[in-house]
Amino acid sequence: MIKAKHLFWQTNFFNVYVPLILRWDFSKVTFVNQPPVSDESILLIGNHFSWWDGFIAYHLNRKFWNKRFHVMMLEKELTQRMFLNKAGAYSINKGNRSILETMNYTAELLQEPGNLVVIYPQGKIQSIYNRSFSFEKGIRFLTDRSNLNFRIVYYVAMVDYFSNRRPGLYLYFQDKGLSGNSSYPDIENDFNHFYRDCIAQQTNQ
Repeated sequence: MIKAKHLFWQTNFFNVYVPLILRWDFSKVTFVNQPPVSDESILLIGNHFSWWDGFIAYHLNRKFWNKRFHVMMLEKELTQRMFLNKAGAYSINKGNRSILETMNYTAELLQEPGNLVVIYPQGKIQSIYNRSFSFEKGIRFLTDRSNLNFRIVYYVAMVDYFSNRRPGLYLYFQDKGLSGNSSYPDIENDFNHFYRDCIAQQTNQ
């Protein structure tokens, strides 16, 4: 697997670049509610709907937590975009024995309170119009680890144009508490329930 790196020049580039492209491509970024403050490490779980996802998560971390950023990516995708590795991306190779190495590495990251780890357990990009997602089983490896104590936070990204030429980005959060209180498959069901609640709220924007 490819482990995350954090090069000073690369992270500083993204600190400037990500807010700029968000302003260029979206008419507005709306935080519908506020995420929790956390002294623990954070496992951030989001809907995987676009090319934007990692950049959105990067922006959320900078705005709300400012922890050391890590995001899990498919190895074939990361090898084509190795510049992302230098700002916290690391790899998973589904169907390969190295998946255990990746999950152990993720568990190690979550042992450090200063870390934030982003995972998209859907395992693939899916439309925001879906109302139910199936999670890969690797998430259970993390939530079942009794020696880990990290905070689980869900986020859902929605996009709507309304009367604007450029779309608006709407972000919803839910605090699921510490990892000892959550387990698979409940975390999958919980996220799906939260996602449908977000759709209901979004239709009333």
